[in-house]
Amino acid sequence: MFTPVESSLGAIFIQYATGSYMATEGKGVGYSSTLYGAATKPNVNNGSIVAGTLLSCAFVKKLLPAFIPEYPSSNSNKASNLGSTSNYCTSGFLIGLGSSLGHGCTSGHIICGVSRLRWRSIVATFVFTITAVITRAILDHNAPAEAVGEAVVSASSYDSNFTVFNENKTALLSLLAAGFANSYLLLPYLLKKIKAKHDETWTLVGRFLSGLSTGFQFGLGLIISGMASSSKVLGFLSIFNKDKFDPSLLAIPIFTILPNILTWSSTVPTNESELIEKKPVFENKYDLNFSNEITYPFLAGNAIFGVGWGMSGICPAPGLIGLFFNGRNGAYWILSFLAGQFTGKQIEAYQSKSKTTTSSTKPKVN
Repeated sequence: MFTPVESSLGAIFIQYATGSYMATEGKGVGYSSTLYGAATKPNVNNGSIVAGTLLSCAFVKKLLPAFIPEYPSSNSNKASNLGSTSNYCTSGFLIGLGSSLGHGCTSGHIICGVSRLRWRSIVATFVFTITAVITRAILDHNAPAEAVGEAVVSASSYDSNFTVFNENKTALLSLLAAGFANSYLLLPYLLKKIKAKHDETWTLVGRFLSGLSTGFQFGLGLIISGMASSSKVLGFLSIFNKDKFDPSLLAIPIFTILPNILTWSSTVPTNESELIEKKPVFENKYDLNFSNEITYPFLAGNAIFGVGWGMSGICPAPGLIGLFFNGRNGAYWILSFLAGQFTGKQIEAYQSKSKTTTSSTKPKVN
């Protein structure tokens, strides 16, 4: 269903999360590295973001049940294989492998990378979006019509009365106001006070509060916008099918990326030389990657990511939300994602070792 209001509100929450985290912590929000880090090398940064995201799930389940994400079940989609365990496992593995080799995912590349006008992220976004769209078109073409219909709700299904929004209007607008106050007034104020203490324990507290706030608002934004619902994402990726295409998620570039571009262009460093003069609110310096190197493994990784995304409509942050809402299939997806990430790390380590060995064996030229 086309949901312009809800998707726009969700996009604003994602902007709160990413804008606040960049301003205070000096880094972008990348869920692929956050999830893998939380599983293999947990720390206060990745742990607090994961905790905040799961907290947003519990919040929605209790207070905003109308926005609980929808997932295709294996029983209702036998013909398309969309809700099967094998589809969740395969797509999870491909997303993990692709985001490892491609150095990012939708949050890292689309939302934070494109917001910095980083060329490498723009290329990555183009590659995995095109690949996802093509994958979805192929799978839809090969699936029976009734299976595709169950998987992707037609955009022509449009509630002109905005029933869901109106039924939750007070809660949503209150959250929107509270989110703004928290992200741009309360949290920066608290973090400045904590930083002034010059105490290691209080520094960890500040990082936890920042990550918890970021994870909560990011998760809330994904759920309210519909990006946590695989059916919504698959509808967005069905560009070649006018009956199935759902443009709701175009709210993300309008209400998340565009505001970030406008603010980050003057406040966030665009190269290493600007790290001296520009500082985040809480940390001592920005922690950003300025490399724009584009290699064949990088392109291949993002293409692999696109295939996985097109198969299930799930990427890392929604995958974490699925761990809360999607039962065993959510757990299968996460475990497969972590396996894919691990495989990608091993491939990169092997490639790095091979390059080192090759360069060391080359004859020296006088």
